[in-house]
Amino acid sequence: MTALFEIFKNPLARVFSARIAGISMIFMLSFFMAWQALPSSPAFAEEEAVFLDEDDGAGEEGGFLDEDEDEGDDAEEAEEGEVELPEGVAEFPEFSTNPDNPNRDMIDAEDYNIKIGKFPYFGLSNRDVIWIFALLHILFASFILGVPMFIIIAEILSWKTGDERYERLAKETMKIVVMCYSFTAIFGVFFLLLTIAFYPSFMTWLFRGFNNLVTFWYPFIILVETSLMYAYYYLWEPLERRNKKWVHIIIGILLNISGVSLLILMDAPAGFMLTPTKIAGTTQGIAAFGEWAWIYNFTWWPLNIHRLIGNLTFGGYIVGLIGAYMYLMSSNQPEEQAYYDWQGYMGNTLGVGFMLPLPFAGYLYAYELYQYDAAIGMYIMSDRLSMFMLVQAVLIGFLFVGSCYYIWVSTKRIEGAETYLKIMRYTFLLMFVCAAIWFAPRHFFATMIIEPGMVPEGMTDKEYLAATELPGNLAFVALMKAKNTAALILIGTVLFNYILYRIAVKKGRIIYGKINPISQYVLIFLAFSDVWLMALMGTIRELARKNYHVYRVFKDMSPDAHTPTLEYGAVLITIVTWIFFLIISFIIWMQLKYGRTKSH
Repeated sequence: MTALFEIFKNPLARVFSARIAGISMIFMLSFFMAWQALPSSPAFAEEEAVFLDEDDGAGEEGGFLDEDEDEGDDAEEAEEGEVELPEGVAEFPEFSTNPDNPNRDMIDAEDYNIKIGKFPYFGLSNRDVIWIFALLHILFASFILGVPMFIIIAEILSWKTGDERYERLAKETMKIVVMCYSFTAIFGVFFLLLTIAFYPSFMTWLFRGFNNLVTFWYPFIILVETSLMYAYYYLWEPLERRNKKWVHIIIGILLNISGVSLLILMDAPAGFMLTPTKIAGTTQGIAAFGEWAWIYNFTWWPLNIHRLIGNLTFGGYIVGLIGAYMYLMSSNQPEEQAYYDWQGYMGNTLGVGFMLPLPFAGYLYAYELYQYDAAIGMYIMSDRLSMFMLVQAVLIGFLFVGSCYYIWVSTKRIEGAETYLKIMRYTFLLMFVCAAIWFAPRHFFATMIIEPGMVPEGMTDKEYLAATELPGNLAFVALMKAKNTAALILIGTVLFNYILYRIAVKKGRIIYGKINPISQYVLIFLAFSDVWLMALMGTIRELARKNYHVYRVFKDMSPDAHTPTLEYGAVLITIVTWIFFLIISFIIWMQLKYGRTKSH
């Protein structure tokens, strides 16, 4: 208790305490609005999108694919014969099936057709602005999930080995996490409010299906994680002074457990929207399946595995980014440059280390998608999203080759490592060949077959294919057998280079702080590429639903219900990446450079 009182003597601590309360209030208010205020609108039928006006049909936002008539309606209406409905009003649909429910809302029939507004700024559509805030929320959430795992491991290593570099790495990186946590919450609230505003009936239907998740477990774990995060940050030195390091480590472990729990819970709606639960091979009557059936959907655990490894990769490269920024801002400070050189190496090692198993997790997720509905996999790999996947392959190649180039530059600062440098040099040719095979497409148009209007005037279909497809003698490189082989060789080559580096370190002497400055720009490039890749993969997963909110269950009838071009998607993803990069760069400068300068 004394330690807690000491914390609140700090004005900054009081500010953060107020922030906790504010964020908590915003989240609770948002969920209260979604659950209590919106259902007063009659468009929110629990199972069916029912429209009772004369022009019976889908509203502006959307409706269900199958709209079966309730066979029991006539009998129930007979039982309610004593209730006379005034002219021009209709009973709220979900209550018509429960005559014993005293809350029989009477609502004007024309209110069923909700008019959805349009986002009025910057020329962005409703989907565009939600797309931007969703990606920003996910990027910051990935950072505050992946990085604390490295922080607690670094703190334990410092405690056990006495190496103060690990303790410093943990403390400085935690300063970044604390600030990023606030941005995660802010962008999350904007994302939530925008989806409620522009897709109200769908969001209420989804929230009712995940009733316990969104009304209790999600906000509860957010509050637990927030409390643990600030306790971990502010109790660090008070517990250290009292020789209670083990207590602080336990708090850090609990913080990571709560973060992973939150990831697992929120992957349930994400997985459900693409692979909604089937019972006896059908989604018919899905609203009555129960919440656990919605949570335990077909791709829930493959998505958990893929995103967890992806977040760890992301966190590693961001740790390297922090080290690179601080190295470049510590000119004429040899000790500082030596430390941040070491941090950059640790970040790259973590990033590429978790990147190695990521393709296998991706293959597992893709396999489950094909098992659920092969049309989803074909749409991603061979149809409208195939060019998005081509860019994904190029970015992964950048990350592997770039990480190896950083390892090669790092090896130059090791005394007596000339032999290993020569061996590494030859592996780059092999990596380039494997990367080229991995992202070589069968043809350079984003559909499975030639479609009307695709062939330029004056060309036949045969001539167009000849101009856009790989030559026959190279067609084999587009087969999955060749691509999988190339991917395995590429992963093995990266691992081989890292092993050579470790052997060179053991046999020679590494001099931190004497690395070529180009290495720091490589770390920045790797972080930027990984941010772009994270945003791209999230986009692909969402676009795989085609024109459905929930695949083949709840159709999106809005003007945005189409797959955008790669050019359009790439522009939005690049904007998001730059916004994230600018914010994270400012936080690094403010927390680690500006604050230290002012204190000195």
